[in-house]
Formats: sequence, C-alpha cells, structure tokens
Amino acid sequence: MVKQSTWTEFYEITLHQRLRVDTIFEYRRSIPLSSKVMRSLKPTLTVLTIALGLAASNGQSAKPNVLFIAVDDLNDWVSVFGGHPKAVTPHIDRFAESGAVVFQNAHCAGPVCGPSRSAMLSGFMPSRSGIYGNSNNMRDAALVNEHATLPEYFSKNGYYSLSMGKIFHKHDAAQGRDEGQWAFDRHEATKGGSPVDKTRFTSRIQNIIEGRPGPPSEHTGAIGTEFAWGPTIDRKEETKDYRTAQWAAQQLQESYEKPFFMAIGISRPHLPFYVPQEFFDLYDPKGEYMPPYKPDDLEDILTPSGKQKFKAHTDYLWLKQNDLLDEAARAYLAASSYADACLGVIFEGLKRSPHYDNTIVVVWGDHGWHLGEKLKYRKGTGWSESTRIPLLVRLPDMTDR
Repeated sequence: MVKQSTWTEFYEITLHQRLRVDTIFEYRRSIPLSSKVMRSLKPTLTVLTIALGLAASNGQSAKPNVLFIAVDDLNDWVSVFGGHPKAVTPHIDRFAESGAVVFQNAHCAGPVCGPSRSAMLSGFMPSRSGIYGNSNNMRDAALVNEHATLPEYFSKNGYYSLSMGKIFHKHDAAQGRDEGQWAFDRHEATKGGSPVDKTRFTSRIQNIIEGRPGPPSEHTGAIGTEFAWGPTIDRKEETKDYRTAQWAAQQLQESYEKPFFMAIGISRPHLPFYVPQEFFDLYDPKGEYMPPYKPDDLEDILTPSGKQKFKAHTDYLWLKQNDLLDEAARAYLAASSYADACLGVIFEGLKRSPHYDNTIVVVWGDHGWHLGEKLKYRKGTGWSESTRIPLLVRLPDMTDR
C-alpha cells in the first residue's frame, strides 16, 4: 500500500461526518445507498454505462460517441451550481439548459488531482488502489494494472479513443513524461502557452502585487504551485487551453470508422490564474467577490488533547495582509470564465459536426477548490468546498433540462 499523504488524516476524520452524497457517484466508503449493490459499481463506468444504455433505449442504431471533458480545479462557482452569484459561465449554462443532467451533489473520490483522476479513470477508490497523493502514479498500483482504464475499456469494446489535454495526472517516469498517452489510440501533445504580463501580475511566493514588490511579509515562499494571477501576453487564440479546444472542435468534424471516445482536458482554472485580459474584464476590479467566511471557523476543530487542530493557510494570511481577498476571488472567476470559453469552442464544434445527434457529452471537474472558506485556499480537505465537483451529462435526445 502506498503511504498516505498528509491530507489523508483530515480526509478520514471529516469526510463521513460532513458529506452526504446522493448521486450515482457515491463513495464506496460512505453511508450505504438504498442498495448495497451500488457501492460496488465503478463510479466512472456507472455514469457512462447508464448513458450508453439510455442512448440505446432511445432507438439509436449506432453506438453513441462519447465526448469526455475534464476541467482542472473547477469548483461549484459555476452558475448552474449556485456557488457564486457573479460567475460568468454562459457556455456551461447553455449546455445545462440544452438538456444536460446537472448533478448537484457529486463529489470526488479524493480532493487532489492524482487520487481523483486515478479513481475516475480506473474505477477504484484511493482506499483500494493506494493512490492517495499526486506523487503516486496509478500505473504503480497492482490493482489498476490488472484492469483496463476507462479509455482502454472503450478501445477494447469497439471504440476509437483519442485525447488532448490533461486527463490522467502527469508523472515523470523512466520512459519519459507519463501523461497517460499509453491509454489512448491517439494522444496529441498540448500546444501553446500562457506567459503572464510581468508588469501586471500578482504573486504570493514572489511577494509581487500588480507587478511591484509588496510590503515585507512572513507569508511568502514556495508552498505548492505558485499562487499567482494576471493577464497573459498572448491573445486568447494562442493560449494552451484554447488551442486544445480548437483541436477538439476540428477532430469533431472528421469521420471515423468506429464510434469515438474523445477525452479533452482543460487546465484552467488551475493555478496560476494566467488568462487573457478579456476574462478579467468580465469582472469589475472594484467589485466584491470574496465568499462569506468565519474568521474563527477553525477554532472548534480540536485535537484529542484539546488544542486547535488547523491553522489559517499561508495563502489566506498573505492575501488578508495585503487586502487582496476579493482580487484573488476575481482572478479565479476570470480563470473559470476562460475555461468556460474553451468549453464553448468544443460545444460549438460538436453542434456543427456530423456527430451531434449521436454523441454523449460528459463534463466534470476533478475536485473542488477553497477560496477563503475555512481560512484556506486550494484543495486537499474533506470539506465540501474541496470535494464537490461540477458534473454534467447530456445524451443526444435530451432537449429539456
């Protein structure tokens, strides 16, 4: 068994106390569903098996295609999930209104990228696979190696699988960079980038605010991915995610001898929040975006000896010191709107393609993201801010939400 990472203790303490999941993405370790059988179902294949079955029951003679879109670090601030009243996500909103099923209480299997994606793509919870942290490669897990991953399963059952963007969590391996390319019939490397305008960016690690040195602070220094935001130098069309979306839209215009399973990964709103200026412009720079939170919210979580268990996160302390809580929330919203625009390119590509009437679409996030709640940023906790995920599924014949 792979050694558990540092978030696991907190995950174990709080998960079953705080979460009640009522979708088909139930945790196999949670309170039992109405049928014990449900606990043994692989979560990913459950959704797709039901979708494929419904498509068949609707009289479609050909096997339906599957468009499987993962959005990195997207939490429930998307409009249709009611998480933030000022979120601008028109493409996801329209997709939901077009007939998609919107799962309002879906939660990830592990609130960091690697465990969540490994569970999604293998069907095995971290408690069974041993994949508890981002450093754990699912290919090293014996249980995973004994079974086909999701794209491999489709390939073995008459589908052509192709992918671009982050689907599997990435790892350095002896054979080179492991991005899960081995699981697909075709895997396309991402292109483009998103360099930030250094005269206008903000970084906690570097203690930079709007391109200038911030006041002295003890809350700087490296902790995880750089907590930073700012507008990119490149136009939207040159950025990585947008180019990935354009590639997907182009592939959807092609004809295939087999039904396809197309997996597309969008990397924003993962840190750093570097997105084109047009997405920052969607939000008033003087607006209030910080969600409600309690400054004393951690004081009632105690160790067995009665001491306070958790402290305010470094990101929170630096933002609070520099009065940047609203600015950070605005940056996350801007990055989410950019991801939404990329989804719009894919949705439009599908709509004008010959596959629109025979394609199941699944949109999902790998976990949630704290933005000040519990005096924390990022993910890796058992609270719903970190575990709740966007999940939407649309079958071809669905027209009303």
